[in-house]
Amino acid sequence: MFAAAKLVEGTGVFAAAQDLEEWEHVEVLARPVPMPTLVIAASGRSRDRAPSPR
Repeated sequence: MFAAAKLVEGTGVFAAAQDLEEWEHVEVLARPVPMPTLVIAASGRSRDRAPSPR
């Protein structure tokens, strides 16, 4: 959430923080394909569940 807030403050571009599990089941299916997406995941099990860079 802090990183999303800093993106909005620094660039004026919309950014939102989202729980990885919720994003995987909802937002990933509804977002426009060319929409930039930044996933920040800690090492361990959360990193295993994060999407791979394309």
